[in-house]
Amino acid sequence: MSQAEVQYYSVNSTALEILRDRDLTGSRAVITGCTAGVGLEILKALAFTGCHVIMAIRDLQKGKVVYDTLTAERVNVFLVYTHTCI
Repeated sequence: MSQAEVQYYSVNSTALEILRDRDLTGSRAVITGCTAGVGLEILKALAFTGCHVIMAIRDLQKGKVVYDTLTAERVNVFLVYTHTCI
């Protein structure tokens, strides 16, 4: 990789900034913890770059809010409710 191709990121870089100009069409990812925080930001970044994202969630209500928001923006996300037994 030449010096011109190297990209530098900082602690302030976002997932969307890192994935900018990348086409992830045809890629698939399963994201956990995607109803808040880092998981949500990664979910959005991957989805907005064309990746088909599966949301593995435990809280159905929180997951539906995120899912409805993203599908309203015509993003390819799939919701999977992962009920856990203790």
